[in-house]
Amino acid sequence: MNIIAECPTDYQQAEALQEILIARATGEGASDDDYGLLRSYFVKSSYSHLLPSWLMSKRTLGQFWPFIQTKFETYRERRKFIYEELANLMSATEKNAPHPVEKSMTEILFSPSNDSVAQYWHKCSERVATDPEGAVTLARTLVETVLKHIVEDLGIHIEKKNPDLPELYSIVAKELNLSPQNHKENLIKGILSGCNSIVSGIGELRNLYGDAHGKERKSVRIEPRHAFLAVNLAGSMASFLIATAEKSNKSLN
Repeated sequence: MNIIAECPTDYQQAEALQEILIARATGEGASDDDYGLLRSYFVKSSYSHLLPSWLMSKRTLGQFWPFIQTKFETYRERRKFIYEELANLMSATEKNAPHPVEKSMTEILFSPSNDSVAQYWHKCSERVATDPEGAVTLARTLVETVLKHIVEDLGIHIEKKNPDLPELYSIVAKELNLSPQNHKENLIKGILSGCNSIVSGIGELRNLYGDAHGKERKSVRIEPRHAFLAVNLAGSMASFLIATAEKSNKSLN
């Protein structure tokens, strides 16, 4: 189980981040993977403006250690510094500032049963700013992985050996009653049609701008803002599909 799943609330995650930093600053063992997950979560959250500048720039505990080591000589000073620097984050998370969409998606993608999905989500989120092509490729992989897990979990039969992403989504959507044509209300039909377009668009974006294929010399490079949109749409679709499949699976039992 990863650290996000172990700490379901924002306050617990902030507390875990603080404990990891203090452990490393005082010579104790600390998980760099856990630090990376927690730091990434808060950097991308509505709490990002409360993070100290050094935390924004220290992506690993290896980068944090020389910073805190040279700044203060004693463990007591280091603890005091970390407590003071994270005080605003701790206060805000303790008050449970509402951001239900973000929290819901995080809880679903980082649940214990979705470890491989969580890894893809973490990787593509991390690469948005520095490697937008790679982020787009991983966003497509995230959606495809979720679809294949659903096929396996629900025992969906697929005749075609290797369906492309839109075909795979169409098969799963039919099984989960997410096909637009199966609904009468125009609003629902429109939303579900949009889901079809999102999945197809993510696949096409990866084909055109991802790093899975070679590029011509004059090819246009995708910008981080486009990758940010693709990654977040992929995360929303992935969490929606997982939640819908879980509900469907429970109704079958």
